[in-house]
Amino acid sequence: MRTLFIITNAAGKIPQKIIESDSIGTDKIRNYFTEHNFIVKIYTYQDFIQNYAQIRDIIPGSYFFYASSQYPDYYSAIEDVLLLIKESGGILIPDFIHFKAHENKYFQELIKAKLGIKCPASFLISSLEEGLEKIKSFTFPIVAKLPSGFGSSNVTLIKNSKETEMFLEKNLISVVKKRKNIFKYRKQLKEMENKHPLKIGKIIFQEFISGIENDWKILVFGNRIFYLKRYFKENDFRASGSGMFDNSVPPSENILKFAAEVKRLLKTPWVSLDIIEKENNIYLIEYQCVHFGLYTVMKSSSHFELSEDNFRQINGQVDEDMLFAEELFSYINQIEK
Repeated sequence: MRTLFIITNAAGKIPQKIIESDSIGTDKIRNYFTEHNFIVKIYTYQDFIQNYAQIRDIIPGSYFFYASSQYPDYYSAIEDVLLLIKESGGILIPDFIHFKAHENKYFQELIKAKLGIKCPASFLISSLEEGLEKIKSFTFPIVAKLPSGFGSSNVTLIKNSKETEMFLEKNLISVVKKRKNIFKYRKQLKEMENKHPLKIGKIIFQEFISGIENDWKILVFGNRIFYLKRYFKENDFRASGSGMFDNSVPPSENILKFAAEVKRLLKTPWVSLDIIEKENNIYLIEYQCVHFGLYTVMKSSSHFELSEDNFRQINGQVDEDMLFAEELFSYINQIEK
């Protein structure tokens, strides 16, 4: 028999609904897989660590559906456990690469470039020196992002070179820490000069697409596509967190095709996409395959299903817990073909 591990956080949850602490229904998923002849084991991360020696022999070839976290220190601990599972032969769903992209806009840009996914031009900065040099080629305004942050946090619009310099100075970390002894501090700076970046970190600068009034939140589960039109607040370029949502207006077929293709390229059972469209050009802004909100599904009165290159609109709501169960099961069957 096949084995599915469900790995939860310390509270026994996989938080991923409208409220960050609300959990996917792990019992529903367990029951669904049990009915389909799976052995299902549910552990918290801590329980998994404690029992690793006893279960290590059944990890290779087993499937793992798991919780993530928006809190950096807890995320780091989870990362260590997931890497152990991967190196032990476990099959993570979604894949480890998608866990790495969770709240990591820097890494997302690398993946989008690798897969050739159309997005606004982006510049990845890891040092002050790189940033100051790159400023010379910018066309303003430009969007500045820190790698982590959700709901449009840590995203701002920068209007000129001076503001860009200030953003770099504020958000990059000094290699040489300030000292009370100013002479020793200056000596350390002098020793590091031209040998190592003096300020380091991760920053994303992204082309600003003007002249649009909304973006689209698109969630793709298998061949099912859910949508939410999100308007920008007045004098704000960010739609996420604006609260100005409309789920009665469907996206264009081009957006549906784009979303389905991005999901295919990412090789994931499900994905949350932030998409913008301007003059028939469609761009992916950000994506998440792990730990994304389910407002778009839970508030949906209809969705689209893709079948033989045609999109059919289906009215009515769905059970979001069963959505995960069904698509997880379907994805595993695809892997095994």
